[in-house]
Amino acid sequence: MLRCLIFSVVASFFTWPVEAQRANQWADSVYNTLSLTERVAQLLVLPAATNTPNWVDTRQLFQQVKPGAILITQGGPRSHTKKITELQRTVRVPLLVGMGAAWGPGQTLDSALVFGKPIQFGALPSDSLVHLAGKRTGQHLKRLGMHFAFGPQAGFDLEQLDYPGLQNFFSTQKERTASRASAWMTGLQSAGILAIATHDAHSYPSLEDNSAVLDLTRLDTGIFFAYRELIKQGLSGIHTANLHFSVQGRTKAVPAAASQLFVGELLKQRMNFSGLIVADMPFLSTVTGQARAGKAEAMALEAGYDLLVNPNQPARTLRQLTRLIRRNKNLQSRLEGSVKKILIAKFHAGLNVKPAVEATNLPGDINTGEDRWLRQEIFKQAITVIGGNPETLPIATLEEKKFMHVAAGSGNKTFFHLALNDFVQVDPFFLQTLRDTATLAAQGKKYDVIIIGLFPGGETIGSSLTAYAHDWMAAGKTVVMINFTDPAVTSACRA
Repeated sequence: MLRCLIFSVVASFFTWPVEAQRANQWADSVYNTLSLTERVAQLLVLPAATNTPNWVDTRQLFQQVKPGAILITQGGPRSHTKKITELQRTVRVPLLVGMGAAWGPGQTLDSALVFGKPIQFGALPSDSLVHLAGKRTGQHLKRLGMHFAFGPQAGFDLEQLDYPGLQNFFSTQKERTASRASAWMTGLQSAGILAIATHDAHSYPSLEDNSAVLDLTRLDTGIFFAYRELIKQGLSGIHTANLHFSVQGRTKAVPAAASQLFVGELLKQRMNFSGLIVADMPFLSTVTGQARAGKAEAMALEAGYDLLVNPNQPARTLRQLTRLIRRNKNLQSRLEGSVKKILIAKFHAGLNVKPAVEATNLPGDINTGEDRWLRQEIFKQAITVIGGNPETLPIATLEEKKFMHVAAGSGNKTFFHLALNDFVQVDPFFLQTLRDTATLAAQGKKYDVIIIGLFPGGETIGSSLTAYAHDWMAAGKTVVMINFTDPAVTSACRA
């Protein structure tokens, strides 16, 4: 899928005139030392998994192409640090490094923290913890030698989305989505990481799904609402590949990510968005029908893109694109502007000197007690009571009562059940299929408080438990139902 990153050089970097002057001087000096091939190579962003068994091939490719940036797709903190340092030594101009981190470094790296999914952030009573989680994520990424991150999630049209994909969205409400996304973005960028707003890929996986047409006269109220609000607050970039709308062209509507009107006129001219625009080349090649190495890349450069993610056959693409640019003065002009933008971004990321990441105590630095407290606090405050008698919770009196925990979807004791037993003895009743409910009604009569937990795998049992719950409540028992799965299951259980 097309990945399009926009690093807002003006908003993020040009705060101080003296600093901007130094950045321009450094970019000019480096640019003048590069050959045409080396300048073209600065446009390329190559993906890499730092835990791959084929690392020798990855290293050789980077040594051959010497790209401008790397997108980490998988790995662990230690392997990541070692391999990134190794790759930085293979290039003359240091690499920009980034990865997906819309809910923490653990989105991409194993043994790294996930603060919670966007759906949990959306359930919080305020933005404060979201901002703090974004800030801590940015600090972790800095510690890992990163410069940009995919996130926050800015989509809110979820009608075509199924669980678990909807966990990656803040809300179906545009105002709440914009508020939570802004909190995450400002936290992330306060730590010096470029935030790239995204729309999750689960929702619209094919070109035909981009059926909603963006109304360019209603940017403040339409489907671009959250992105517009983020841009107003200094958003560093936008990932356009999976945007759930199209833009009307001369003859037909085309996906926004493939639209020169969207990239050039809307983002750059109407919204004054000056920054690096990055395209995912496999997607763009499909959209344009240009499969030959270098052809789609040349079209992307001409349309206004600057960084080109995951080109097919990178070494061959580099040769072909260099040849095309050498024969085209317009592309030569675009190349100079793009490469200097990239170099300015690198200067402000601290890459005017060779980067080095200290591996000592790295796992501890990105998994602190403060981080664990924050994660626990997010989970605690995200718990949402959606119905029933508000006086039921908390259960104030535990003495002289018998408790049962009905675990739908689990055949063994869960962490939730173990936690309940820290307060009072709770007898478990496991349900893995509907057949297991045969003795449930009789068992329930023995208890005063029945706590029903819906776990992954128990979604289909959930709605049938509603009848049991009503019967138990009619008999004067206290019943609490807790959903750990698809939120849509809750609606069925409330019927």
